Amino acid sequence: MAEEAPGRVVVLKGNMPLEFRYSRKHRAVAYASDGRLLDGAIEAGCGSGHDWRPMVVRPTTMLVFRREEVFQPEAYRLRFAAA
Repeated sequence: MAEEAPGRVVVLKGNMPLEFRYSRKHRAVAYASDGRLLDGAIEAGCGSGHDWRPMVVRPTTMLVFRREEVFQPEAYRLRFAAA
């Protein structure tokens, strides 16, 4: 979170694994590089009757999450130039 933009979090997904889950009950988004570990942590913390669901994010995407609308992040496609 940047001081110039309180209430916003920027997440960059390159071409490496990054999995996202969201929960309307908890009004939260969680992410990790390993989906199995993320699902295991959610299951351990919330039990089997949780409402956490996958959020599909394409590679090379920048997401800007805003506190007011956490489930509707702004999404921008990234282009990388060869050096």
